[in-house]
Amino acid sequence: LRLTNPLVEKIRPLLKAACRRFRGTIVSGGTTSGIPGCIGDVAMEPAAGNGKQFRLIAYRPASLPDGVTAHPHYDEHVTLGGDFLPEQILRTWSDFLAAGVKPQDVLLLGFGGGSLSAVEYRIALGLGASVGIVAGTGGAAEKLLADALWSGLPNLYQLPFDSATVRAFVMPSDHDMD
Repeated sequence: LRLTNPLVEKIRPLLKAACRRFRGTIVSGGTTSGIPGCIGDVAMEPAAGNGKQFRLIAYRPASLPDGVTAHPHYDEHVTLGGDFLPEQILRTWSDFLAAGVKPQDVLLLGFGGGSLSAVEYRIALGLGASVGIVAGTGGAAEKLLADALWSGLPNLYQLPFDSATVRAFVMPSDHDMD
């Protein structure tokens, strides 16, 4: 399931609010379409006059399908495989673990998505990451929230379609901000 352009345009302000003062690393698909495109666009916008304060890394196939292009505003592109597959998700987690990142310190913000997103949400939940699913975005996100097995996990959060809530999920405390 692909997010429709009108839905992506509604999601854009949520991502912009979430990223405004975020410091850290954001990992996404690295293309100009859908949510990865939104994140790439947000990365190129000045954040409240302070500039981007996060690193944006793409995990994507080495060769993109026809009509799909790499977003130029990602800081790094990790490329592997010949298609969008769970291989990129597993590599992301492998790289996190090798770098000493604890899964419980990872936040995954989910919007809609198809079968690959479904795998990504479940891997993150199984490893202990906090997964915030924005309700009302359809696809794999809604199916996960409706699944009796997964929806009861303490690290799965149903987030309303609201900029302040999404921002609070990715920035749980401003006390560490200088």
